[in-house]
Amino acid sequence: MSEENNTVASCSKVEEDTLDISERNCIATSETAPGASADESASEDAAATPLKAHKMGIILPNADEGDEDEDDDMPEDTKLWAKLVASAATAGTFIKKKTASGAKAVVRAVRGIGRKIGAASERKTDADAGRFKHGCVKTGQFAKEFVSHRRYRPMLAMCATCVVAVTAVVIMSLNFSVGFEIIANGQVLGIVDSEQKCVEIIDEVNRDFEGYFGEEGMIHPEIVSTPKLIAKDAYTPDEEIKESVYQLSDRMAEVPVIYVDGQSIVALGNMEDADQLLEEFENFYTNGTEGVVFSTEMPFEIQTELVPMYDIKTVDEALTILNGSEKQENMYTVKAGETLWSISNKYDLTVDELVSLNDGLTEDIDIGDELVVKCYVPLVAVTTTQRAEYSRKISYEIEKIETDSMYQGKVSISQEGANGEEYIVADIIKENGQEVRRDIISSDIITEPVTEIRMIGTAPPPTGYGTGSFIPPVGGTITSRMGYRASGYHKGLDIANSYGTPIRACDDGIVITAGWEGLFGILVKIDHRNGWITYYGHNSSLNVRVGQTVKKGDVIAYMGSTGNSTGNHCHLEMYYNGSLVNPEKYIY
Repeated sequence: MSEENNTVASCSKVEEDTLDISERNCIATSETAPGASADESASEDAAATPLKAHKMGIILPNADEGDEDEDDDMPEDTKLWAKLVASAATAGTFIKKKTASGAKAVVRAVRGIGRKIGAASERKTDADAGRFKHGCVKTGQFAKEFVSHRRYRPMLAMCATCVVAVTAVVIMSLNFSVGFEIIANGQVLGIVDSEQKCVEIIDEVNRDFEGYFGEEGMIHPEIVSTPKLIAKDAYTPDEEIKESVYQLSDRMAEVPVIYVDGQSIVALGNMEDADQLLEEFENFYTNGTEGVVFSTEMPFEIQTELVPMYDIKTVDEALTILNGSEKQENMYTVKAGETLWSISNKYDLTVDELVSLNDGLTEDIDIGDELVVKCYVPLVAVTTTQRAEYSRKISYEIEKIETDSMYQGKVSISQEGANGEEYIVADIIKENGQEVRRDIISSDIITEPVTEIRMIGTAPPPTGYGTGSFIPPVGGTITSRMGYRASGYHKGLDIANSYGTPIRACDDGIVITAGWEGLFGILVKIDHRNGWITYYGHNSSLNVRVGQTVKKGDVIAYMGSTGNSTGNHCHLEMYYNGSLVNPEKYIY
């Protein structure tokens, strides 16, 4: 065991001596005596080295064959390393140029050899320890002689240079490649892995141009490609090259484009137009009023990109696009003082169009009623919130008191009702310009409302007095309701049926008109003697006379189309205490 340790120690000593000698000789290389040339020194070393190698038992490539017997007792791995060093020494005789850095690199290699030999010696068995120690010592001595001799220093430098060169080639092949810098019409497009790649991208862009502008819009740039050594990840992405190719066309422009939810909406000529568009879009819904909170369901984004020049819009054209190009059905809540006429005008509709959108709609609308309207709906849902302060009426209540001092159907008012007033602070919420609700913040009553008291007659009326309850004058189809229409305001209800259909009294009463009367044609008027009067117009013939008492349901005339009429129908008008009312509220 102690002999094996001595072997390891001896090998380590060889390694240290080898390093010391090689480092000293590397320094000595640059300190050659002025009077001696490098070739002369190399010649002296060349003569000495084979002799020293022979004494160590190592066969050099040009050694005599008779010396091989001295090497028989060396281990095979030691012979291998020795022959490797000897072969490198022989190759060094052909190298004239030498450098200190190459020598140092080989010194490091020799140190590694020493370590490997030391490690190998530890694995030897006791039987081989002596012989391995002897070979290890010989090899170490040869390495010291080899490194210290001037003759082999150029060869050491060559070996180091080769190692560096091979390493550099490997690194270059792993991290670099050849690319082609593409220049079109003097503009650098980028670097691609092949010239064909650029041709394919230009063809792809030309297909787009052909779709935009036709064949005359295609481009045919002058292409110059230059090979370059680049890092493997330094190729220009295809999309960037494609964007650069687009810029070669004078029919494309790089302008701001408005995006919503990742979808392009409209392109503007410049950033000032884009900012103005968004400002006018907001003002369209806020009316430029300060304090109105404006928000959209999805935010607008502005991106600069290349687009065909014919896609660029003016601010007014872009505003129309943002506000929607087609009318869509939407709900509207009736506000105080509004009529069908004012609502239809607000949405650029006729009254008939508004009525056709709302089955059963009459002129008698109340605050809070919801109507279907058609309006432009913006591409992005818009919400505005405005704090408002205003006064609002408080509708009075009606109290009914029955009395037998009046006939049935008679109503008298013993106390007039009066609306109250309250002061409101509320947030008005609108969606797409239409009010959807009001959130009341506070309310203070200014004037209390006054209840109206109505006296209702219960005494049985004599013949000719109406009951206050009405029936339809005829069955059929309602062709025109009360309210505004193209020809003006329509005062009654038109019910169509076939010619000669019987027309009946809506309630008891006395006939006060029976005959021709202007635009009504043949007309019947009945006074129901309780404040109500009914008109029945455009009849073909009469069945009553003036002064005749009728009962509810009696036939008073027959349907026709006399007067200002376009077809067979009954025109019904109703008045209460001299005021025109909507018949639909009372006969159905």
